[in-house]
Amino acid sequence: MDTLKEHLHYIGIPYYINGNPESIDDKKYNNIKLALTSNPIKNCNGFQVENIKLPEYLKKPIPLLGRYMNIAITLNKLQVISLFANQFLCIFTNENSKLYDTPYCSFLSLLSTDDSPANNSVEKIRCVIHYFDRMRKKELHNLKTELITFQRVSLDEQSIPDWENTSVKLCNIIIDKEKFIEDCENMIQVDFANSYIGDGVLTLGCVQEEIRFAINPELLVSLNFTQRLDPLESVYIIGVERVSKYKGYGYTFQYDGDYDDSSIAFDKWNRKSTEIVALDAGYYSSSYKKYIQFSEKETKREMNKLYAGFKENEFSILKKGSYIATGNWGCGVFNGDIELKSLLQIIVASHVEKNIYYCSFGNIKIINGLSELISNLRKHNITTDILYKLIKAYNNEVIFEKVNKDSPPKITLFNYIMEKIKIVKI
Repeated sequence: MDTLKEHLHYIGIPYYINGNPESIDDKKYNNIKLALTSNPIKNCNGFQVENIKLPEYLKKPIPLLGRYMNIAITLNKLQVISLFANQFLCIFTNENSKLYDTPYCSFLSLLSTDDSPANNSVEKIRCVIHYFDRMRKKELHNLKTELITFQRVSLDEQSIPDWENTSVKLCNIIIDKEKFIEDCENMIQVDFANSYIGDGVLTLGCVQEEIRFAINPELLVSLNFTQRLDPLESVYIIGVERVSKYKGYGYTFQYDGDYDDSSIAFDKWNRKSTEIVALDAGYYSSSYKKYIQFSEKETKREMNKLYAGFKENEFSILKKGSYIATGNWGCGVFNGDIELKSLLQIIVASHVEKNIYYCSFGNIKIINGLSELISNLRKHNITTDILYKLIKAYNNEVIFEKVNKDSPPKITLFNYIMEKIKIVKI
């Protein structure tokens, strides 16, 4: 019988012999040590030393979080700091990315450019420097005992709910116009991810995912060993610490000082009880072709993806009845329809018996429209199966039949459903 171990691949670490992740290459190790210690960075000698201590902290090779695998890695904070220091000082190159289809993990592109660096790139680096400054002030015992879990969740087709024919009562929905996802304690927090998790952080990207990785820099360690996500997969990361406040968004993003998250409790495994799930939405053209997202194929793709992140998770302490902190998932540069995406998230959360805490980022359209629609759906006892059939009907009657490059939809999804539920037979 096949065992999981037989299917594992291990990431390459520069200190080790190629193809033998447990044996140190003395020549490589000494060369790196010389490079790091011969020209010490002012006030950062301890930081440089953490790099070359990686073989001391990591006694076993790190497995790849590979496609189609349900696998988790738990590291202590000291191991994470050392891995991250190697990333930051560009000891880790992008060889693993070429070999295993993981995101680029080296800071080289962020630290060096032919042009003047973008302001938000500088601000990301300030967040990272602040992280290392915070960590050097911590007790060694705490760094050795605090844990962080990185988990890949992979589904098979047979485990997906029958979205059209399973009737479930709609979950509770709270809409908040002011709070951000990262501020929602004791909830599953959604990362609006790229299929290459964190892929834009070390380049010019600076929207929801990139900002989250900047203010919780331990998330960046996942780039070393997380293979590109497939449609039925998600990544859970539990226990990372937030260290920075920020202001602005995109090109206006700025580091805004220290963030104290000492109020976040630790779970029974001594992980900070911050649970982040990375979910990559489908990408659509900004042209009229974006309306393909209303098709059955695309809506089911999105619901299946959400299910991979929302369903019960053995590593999570947030079970049925918990809230999922989310928002306009896939609705920025991915060109998702905000009305469609909000309803798909509600349908999936309802199926897994969890609730939605919707952070609207101040979008008045979704605040007012979703509140009114949910009230009417409850009034007419609309369940998940009926709601999904209404979405399909909108695609068939409004999108498929009438939309082209010269003719956008004449009615929004919310308004279409509001009109239709008046005549639905319950």
